[in-house]
Amino acid sequence: QWHRCPCCPPNIHRFFAAFDQYIYTSNETGVQVNIYANSTLSHTLPDGNQLNLKLTTKYPWKEKIEIDLDTKQSAKGTLSLRIPHWCKMPDVMINNKPIKGKMVNGYLLLEEPWKHGEKLELTLTMPVSIIKGNPKSIDQVGRIAIQRGPIVYCLEQADNPRVDLDSLYFKENSKFTEKFDSSLLGGVVQIQTLAVEVNKDNTKREVQVQLIPYYTWANREPGRMMVWLLTKASSESDF
Repeated sequence: QWHRCPCCPPNIHRFFAAFDQYIYTSNETGVQVNIYANSTLSHTLPDGNQLNLKLTTKYPWKEKIEIDLDTKQSAKGTLSLRIPHWCKMPDVMINNKPIKGKMVNGYLLLEEPWKHGEKLELTLTMPVSIIKGNPKSIDQVGRIAIQRGPIVYCLEQADNPRVDLDSLYFKENSKFTEKFDSSLLGGVVQIQTLAVEVNKDNTKREVQVQLIPYYTWANREPGRMMVWLLTKASSESDF
């Protein structure tokens, strides 16, 4: 069924039309980098000097973001890099030398005399993490979700055709492997892990399952999909 007043499609168009305005912002101290997407920016810093930025990255599949700096003369101003809450160990280098900044409200503030030809490299480490369901939500009790960097993942039947998704249980200490597949859904990082499938006769078998980014599901064939994955009580040693 379709909503009488659909809001998502027009909001998507509105968002993409304004997307470039969200990548960078500025104030009286300098420039803020909010979204890590391939882009360029020319901005006049508070000292009156022009600073040109060129951002290159394969984020969110790769961890590294490169920013080339170009200015005719030494320019002073604060360059603020947004550090997502899921990234616990960001790493920043200028011309292959590590630097430290000050964290303020989710941004790493760098106050350097910016020079022509400098290259800034930001690495946002993104190990696969497990998100536990909110115990106040009955549909999430005993369930987990899988996240890598900013991307939440899901199980889709198309990737696991011989597995009953509703009969799977996952360990909260599961191990994960990651692989970028350029031929899958436009090019995504796929995650593999082991789960336990419980058959109707209560027998169990360990199976390997594959997860894809949640936003990419429903682009192949009809089938089941799950984001919140069921876990088994840790007291059951056979799991």
